[in-house]
Amino acid sequence: MQIRTALATTAQDVGYALRTLRASPGFTAVAIAMLALGIGANTAIFSAVSAVLLRPLPFPEPDRLVLLWENLTAVGGPARVEVSPGDYASWRARNRSFTGVAGYAINNYNLTGTGEPGKFTGVRTTGNLFAVLGTQPLLGRALMEADDRPDAAAVVVIDERAWRSRFAADPAVVGRTIRLNGLPHTVVGVVPADFRFPDKNASLWVPAKFTPVELELRSGYFMYAVARLKPGVTMAQAQADMTDLARQLGREFPRSNGRTGVTVAALQEHLTRDVRPTMALLMVAVGVVLLIAGANLANLLLTRGTIRIREVAVRQALGATYARVARQLLTENAVLAALGAGLGVALAVPLLRYLARLTPTGLPDSTAPALDVRVLLFTAGITMVMVLAFGAAPAFAAARVDLEKAIRTGGSRGATGRGRLRNNNHRHDSCDQRTEHR
Repeated sequence: MQIRTALATTAQDVGYALRTLRASPGFTAVAIAMLALGIGANTAIFSAVSAVLLRPLPFPEPDRLVLLWENLTAVGGPARVEVSPGDYASWRARNRSFTGVAGYAINNYNLTGTGEPGKFTGVRTTGNLFAVLGTQPLLGRALMEADDRPDAAAVVVIDERAWRSRFAADPAVVGRTIRLNGLPHTVVGVVPADFRFPDKNASLWVPAKFTPVELELRSGYFMYAVARLKPGVTMAQAQADMTDLARQLGREFPRSNGRTGVTVAALQEHLTRDVRPTMALLMVAVGVVLLIAGANLANLLLTRGTIRIREVAVRQALGATYARVARQLLTENAVLAALGAGLGVALAVPLLRYLARLTPTGLPDSTAPALDVRVLLFTAGITMVMVLAFGAAPAFAAARVDLEKAIRTGGSRGATGRGRLRNNNHRHDSCDQRTEHR
């Protein structure tokens, strides 16, 4: 019975709150707009930050994955340059910090032999790429180091998108022959759709099969190198190890490597480094927006609470208790916050679509900005607390009004509010006198 009574009272409070807000469309529209802007912008930005900067990459132990770069700062060049095949081969064979080092380059391939000819983005990679990343295929097998031998059969791994679009998700695709740039390749495996390394558009992975001539090339920088740290090895230790190895190569190959260093960078840090400043700036901007919206909302609620002193006094004169009036006023603030949160969610969705354009192309789909329910609940909760906190002071102040003074004079509202209420009371008294005269 008590629960039923409480629910009925709450429903009554909410209904009265909605009618009260509808009776003040200007105040309601401005307050909801400010809340929606603060909630929508913050939810969108922090959801994007969570997805792009904070969410781990979809690989086992992603914090141990690093990229290796040629460092040409000693000759006035950048600190991160693509790798030459010769240096890659030396790094892979002589490092002491990594369980594996894989090399790759992005190419375009014309695919024929199934359906209409098509052009696909592919990756020419060493056979250990999937082992270094820790990725398991959906069907068949991944590339292996044996596929890199010059006499090995030409094979290819495709992704789930190509499997579904070109092969109608046929499970017998493994073992089929397709032609890439006119050369036959046997499909040996299919990787999941969310595997997009190293590019979102990558759909094919073929063995690199570097020739002996290519592996002696130390001045042609056209490939990339990804590595996995050994257990217990830190980034600093790996950097020191590779710097020492670069010095050795500089002594062995002074003409090409005499002033060439190595940069070790965390994979996720590199993939997101271009977008980090923009994300940080947006975070600061939406934080300021939320503060401004909160300050303006506080002023609105304080002004509205002061204006409604006489209304509250009349309700108390009719028998409403202090607690009942205060609860009603706080319910109005809660309803206002809920309406603002609902509109804020509607605003966050298109904002996230726009922010998705900022996602670096090297990040997998799992890091694409999407509405983060945890961020939404946190932002909405903070807003609810803010609205209730800002509305609590005027609510409790109004609920404690001096009934006789408020009804007689309109309450103590300051110079401007006092005159308005006095005029309202005078009109009300005059109306009462005319009624009695009749």
